Amino acid sequence: MKVNQRHVALVHSDNDPFIPLVESTFIADRLDPTVILVPGGKHFVEKDSFSEILEYIVRTYS
Repeated sequence: MKVNQRHVALVHSDNDPFIPLVESTFIADRLDPTVILVPGGKHFVEKDSFSEILEYIVRTYS
């Protein structure tokens, strides 16, 4: 996947109830992405927006 992409980001919450942080770490070790850790983000279903993700997009693609 990384071969075909200029930018790869992995977004994970520090308290996801379904996907342990160790799983994201496993993927991150293989893809070498920009890791965006969202404090208190759970599984990203309780909020409509996450400023961390928007900031990454603006910083990377501006």
